Amino acid sequence: MIPRWLRKEFGMKEGTRALVYQERGAIMLIPTTPRHIKNLRGSLKGSGVLKSLMDGRKRERELK
Repeated sequence: MIPRWLRKEFGMKEGTRALVYQERGAIMLIPTTPRHIKNLRGSLKGSGVLKSLMDGRKRERELK
């Protein structure tokens, strides 16, 4: 269970989803709250991720 003070600090409510991964022997948990999503804006700009995603979707449509 995540302590109440941490849930409040990170804006977590019941049902909040989180990204969980391992880093340097520790378990990392990043709640996907509106604040987290807002902080991600622009972080992939210029990386070609959107083009890759669109190309993948195009291939999927062609396979149907």
